[in-house]
Amino acid sequence: MSTIPYNLKRNDTLPVVVLDVLNSDGNAYDFSDAVGARFIMCEDNTARAVKVDSIADIVTPATLGRLTYQFDPTDTDTALAYVAEFQVEFATGDIATFPESGYMHITIEEDLDAA
Repeated sequence: MSTIPYNLKRNDTLPVVVLDVLNSDGNAYDFSDAVGARFIMCEDNTARAVKVDSIADIVTPATLGRLTYQFDPTDTDTALAYVAEFQVEFATGDIATFPESGYMHITIEEDLDAA
């Protein structure tokens, strides 16, 4: 599983958050039975206030094991450090969270024009 830090400036909508999920055997996770995915981003502090809880994308073909999320300007309007994860729901009703251990780290910095 690849987790990398994401650094953005306030109000930016790029880069797209991408998480490639691998099984324990090193092959891409198969999301063929998934019915939906969410991206959740919270403040990286003890309060863990939720900043984003939105629909995420499972890239097709689902056998690629790739999850993505495109930021909205309101998602990045507050300069702060955040942690994030994807939650995937399967046809069985089961839910799996990725990354399976730890979090993705997203830092939003002030932009120079404060716009």
